[in-house]
Amino acid sequence: MGSEIFLSYTGIKDLYGAASNFHEHLEHEVRMKSGNTEISIFQDKKNLRFGENFKDALADELATVKIFVILLSPTWLKSDWCKWEYQEYLKHGQNSIIVVKWDDINGVSLNTEEKQIYNDLKQLHVVDWLDLKYADWKSKDENIAAAELAIQIADKLNQS
Repeated sequence: MGSEIFLSYTGIKDLYGAASNFHEHLEHEVRMKSGNTEISIFQDKKNLRFGENFKDALADELATVKIFVILLSPTWLKSDWCKWEYQEYLKHGQNSIIVVKWDDINGVSLNTEEKQIYNDLKQLHVVDWLDLKYADWKSKDENIAAAELAIQIADKLNQS
């Protein structure tokens, strides 16, 4: 525990390792851009231990992280766990949220709660990753985008 950044996503995004690759590259870039090699991004798949109480561990982590990064998609908005993570983060008075638009939301049927959360998130800093999620991490565009996002995160960390 003790990460500075929390990555919120649905498991389906990591079926072929997309979320884990995003995590790995972004964490590396944040460390390089901030000059702090100890910075870590919490990812449930990498940071939770077998047998650990999932909800308690997430709550402990969310109580202390400084930045909440959302891989936004229809599945994220419809996930009870993701909505719980978001609300748990806000409960602690935190407000440093970065939204990475992973999938298009337009045309998706959302209930009242999902619409409210989506409308709230649209008002925040949103990074468009729609095309990049299909890119190979060897692509220049994806690496540049990760570096730019890392600079924004490093700036937010310096402000906190």
